[in-house]
Amino acid sequence: MASPNARPPQGRRARKYAKVLILGSEQSNPVEWLRGYRSAAADEHSSLARAELGWSWARLGSFGGAIAAFFTFGAASAAGVAVAAVLLAVFSQTVLRHRLARGRRELADRILMMVDESLQRCKEWLVVIRSGNRPADPQSAQVSIQSVLGSHRMWRLTEQECDDLDLYAAPIGLFGLLNRTSTPIGVRRLRDFVEHPLLESEVIAQRQRTVRWFEDHPAQRLRLLAALAGLRDRDAMMERLVAALHGVSALPQSGLIWMMRIWALPSAAIALASVIGAGRGDLRWGYPLFVLLLLNGMLYGASKKALDRCISAWRNLTPAVSGYAEVASEASQSLPEDGELARLRDAFQRVAEPSVLPALCRRIGWSESGGIMHTLCNLVFFFDVHVAEMILHKALPHRADLLEGLAATADLDALCSLGCFAFELRAGGTSCYPSLSSEGCIEIQNGCHPQLTPGEAIGNDFALSQLHRLLVITGPNMAGKSTLLRMLGVNCLLAQIGTAIPADAMTLTPVRLITDLRVRDNLSRHESYFLAEVRQLRRMVEPEKDESPILGLIDEPFRGTNSDEQVAASLAVVDHLLRLPHLIVVATHEQRLTVLADEREAAGNFHFHEELGEKGMVFDYLLRPGPAITRNALDVLEREAYPAALLQDARRHLDDNRS
Repeated sequence: MASPNARPPQGRRARKYAKVLILGSEQSNPVEWLRGYRSAAADEHSSLARAELGWSWARLGSFGGAIAAFFTFGAASAAGVAVAAVLLAVFSQTVLRHRLARGRRELADRILMMVDESLQRCKEWLVVIRSGNRPADPQSAQVSIQSVLGSHRMWRLTEQECDDLDLYAAPIGLFGLLNRTSTPIGVRRLRDFVEHPLLESEVIAQRQRTVRWFEDHPAQRLRLLAALAGLRDRDAMMERLVAALHGVSALPQSGLIWMMRIWALPSAAIALASVIGAGRGDLRWGYPLFVLLLLNGMLYGASKKALDRCISAWRNLTPAVSGYAEVASEASQSLPEDGELARLRDAFQRVAEPSVLPALCRRIGWSESGGIMHTLCNLVFFFDVHVAEMILHKALPHRADLLEGLAATADLDALCSLGCFAFELRAGGTSCYPSLSSEGCIEIQNGCHPQLTPGEAIGNDFALSQLHRLLVITGPNMAGKSTLLRMLGVNCLLAQIGTAIPADAMTLTPVRLITDLRVRDNLSRHESYFLAEVRQLRRMVEPEKDESPILGLIDEPFRGTNSDEQVAASLAVVDHLLRLPHLIVVATHEQRLTVLADEREAAGNFHFHEELGEKGMVFDYLLRPGPAITRNALDVLEREAYPAALLQDARRHLDDNRS
């Protein structure tokens, strides 16, 4: 069973520890806070390690003393037996104290690990601490659990949006930056958060308050992360635990099981008497023992399949249940009593009761026995019957609470990840929680892409509203058009899952995000490049009916067909989208789209600029009003040493097209 959590130290170290805890949200520099907290946590770890060592020696000394007293005074001496008994009682207490001290020290180990992981992210933002791969759903539907936070209106991202926004890109995607989970159920919950952004302003605001609590209480967050880290590398156990709780049911053959339980005590008494009698030389006691074992063997054989099925579901789950108990204990003490986190706290408090998870953990330990002695115990007093009944006695009545506690564990794991992201984003100097509006708008000030190194990324201002619903972005290659579209999409996604974004400020109305940035053909669906894009854009042209506006991000529409039809289709689509109440951004090289944007009141033009320097093209990545008036494709060819005659022909063709 998990040991109680280590609490803050007392005395001299308490003052240093408390000073670090006070910093919290007022600390402007997360790196400094983490360093101070690590220093205090390292002192606490050293103290706990010394305490563990002391109890280890006390355990060894008391046991050795009991053995020495027994043999020194002799087994027949009342004094020797009394001293040995007292020392054995002391030994049992030192074993318990040593186990508790070891649990506290192990938690302190993991706290230091969590601090080091956070420091690594603050110093080197573009690093994946856990995994950036998309977690797969479990093979069995029995291991899926619903969120404690409830169901709300959401928008499901398709594979297209996941690909366009680099959610699971290698080597570093957005999911990899967010993911700090330790459990398989937690990583899937985080995946669901990311792939299903919220659409209700009130719910998003509540989620922001939840995530902000984790950001503003870094000490509590680190302790919760450390408790969750006790479940790392136990994925298979966690899946089995969820499946065991889903599938738990009373033992069949209740009449036979009840008879075996009643018969167990007389059977054990007869077996003991037979052994004592045979040991005294009266071999006649062997006959009742033989008959007893034969009868019990028949009874046990009749119920063995059901008992094996029950016990095997719980066997070797002690580490997972122990870790679950530690998470429940820490969360029930650390989480606040209001908002979304109050639901998690209540769920954890119910399972953290000594009669629930701790008791279940002790009983599961009995299921892990085996060998000849295990078989003999089954033949004498039906050991497996009692073990199965003990486990079911705790699992069945508390099944709903235990599953809800696991759901709360998944939610907590995912929310801690979002809190980590928000806290560590501050180390880059620019972060905010977006404000929410009902006016159908998106405004961002100094917005950066979170997958660019903080401090090096160039921020841009951007605004869409019902008065200016469609913007056309032009400019040369490599100037930043595609990055701007992804920055806008990713920050809207982060805003709608409730975490902070890398910007000075942002205001948005929750949107349904649809992208057409990186279309690929799909042979399995018999889709060409062009057909895949046509089907994706149709989701913007004829969208599902919903009160939430669409944010459509389009990069070079219809680039999979010939230029004449590309222009015709693009102009028609943009003109159609302007008649809808949605927010659209189009990046293009086509000048005729900029002309259309100039002619429409609800549209506008912006562009990126470049300059030709001594070492080639120089970009400042700043968005400017108006359409682009420069082109750099032929300059890039010239810089890359294309033949002069080829470049001359290209410029002649360009002049002919313009004329």
